[in-house]
Amino acid sequence: MWIKYGYFVRLSNGVPVPAGSDFGTMEDSYKPGDSKGIKNGKEGIVIAVVKGHTAKETGCDVLVLLEERDLGQNLASGPSPEAIESTLRALTFNPLRTSNPRAIQTPWKEQNTRAIALWNRVYLRPITETFHEFLVEVPLKGTFGEKWYKQEILKPENERHAVVQWLRSFREEGLKHRPQKQMPGRVYGAPATGATTELIALSHDLYTLLRVNHLPDQLVARLRNYNEFQGARYEVAIAAAFVKCGFELEWIESRREPHPEFIARNKNTGENLAVETKSRRRPGSLHQPGDLPPERACGRI
Repeated sequence: MWIKYGYFVRLSNGVPVPAGSDFGTMEDSYKPGDSKGIKNGKEGIVIAVVKGHTAKETGCDVLVLLEERDLGQNLASGPSPEAIESTLRALTFNPLRTSNPRAIQTPWKEQNTRAIALWNRVYLRPITETFHEFLVEVPLKGTFGEKWYKQEILKPENERHAVVQWLRSFREEGLKHRPQKQMPGRVYGAPATGATTELIALSHDLYTLLRVNHLPDQLVARLRNYNEFQGARYEVAIAAAFVKCGFELEWIESRREPHPEFIARNKNTGENLAVETKSRRRPGSLHQPGDLPPERACGRI
């Protein structure tokens, strides 16, 4: 049976922030005091491991709370038990929580596969597939389609859709960092690049939306369209943000008159929000002509 681990980092002010997730085969892979490795001169130290209902409230089977510490810092200098408990409470307090369905998965040992249900479809996936691989292979590739991909790779490289370029980078980075004696089914990692980060972010947003509803055909067509991708990508990001905040979505698919992109409903408060998304087109970004502005100007409105 595969166990989903959810990782959160406790900031210095006690606020927890998500730090990713993965799958394992054992519930007891971590214990307080374990190191999750060093990144940017900081070491990730496990300060709490939670199972049961509290972990389920965050969408995982095992919740691993980490704290970043300077190298060589004394383990005893960590947060108090009361401070850790406060952080855990913050993780499960969500006044906007609704009954949106989560992804359901179960191993099918006889077929050496894992059955994963999203909304009203069931996918049979390799038992050793990681969550990141699933995001790319099902929500992303399933949305764009094999026919679309084959048409894109026939184009000159500088005319290919950004998603095709991100997929190539994802594949190349995986091969570059693949251990020489890599065993089938064993997980290994690779540093994130800008392209792979964009790919996973889009894949996760699509996964978030597909958990609660279908995607409108018109939105899918705009995602595939070279010239309309930037605006469609922004719409997907905003819609996914509402779902993550506990809202239900109703896409407005009428083409006869101006209308918002979707209605976001909060079941707890009864509020309905009509949401229309508009993305500023930035030169040199996502198929837009021109050059990217200097880094120092990127934060200006």
